Amino acid sequence: MSRSLCRAGLALGGFLVAVLLVGCEAKVAEVSGKVTYKDKPLGSGVVMFIGSHDNATGSIDASGNYTVAKAPVGPCKVTVQTFAPSGGGTGPKGTATSSMTVEGAPPPPGPYVAIPEKYSDPNQSGLTFEVKGGKNTFPIKLE
Repeated sequence: MSRSLCRAGLALGGFLVAVLLVGCEAKVAEVSGKVTYKDKPLGSGVVMFIGSHDNATGSIDASGNYTVAKAPVGPCKVTVQTFAPSGGGTGPKGTATSSMTVEGAPPPPGPYVAIPEKYSDPNQSGLTFEVKGGKNTFPIKLE
């Protein structure tokens, strides 16, 4: 085999490997922001970004801030859940809540806030966001 044919074969092989690696690379990005309910920050909970092929979550801190480090790039449905402290709890006067009690879990970082159940359902939350490559900011305002 001639040297030029070998070089061409090696170059083509290297190109194909590079294309496969890029094609297999996960397309994710970072999204952060603050979650508020009735203009007050949530003190705990979870935010989830649901893409067409993947999803990712991030915790809400005591100040209402969240970061989802590996949100799927593209259009996403977004959900928010809060968790009642052990022993359960009910929302004010029959308010539906998206609370869950986790036995043996550490207490949430901030005060528990009951939010409407619809925010835990991607088809009812009404929350959507187009995640782009790099860092994104998405403040989530719940009513």
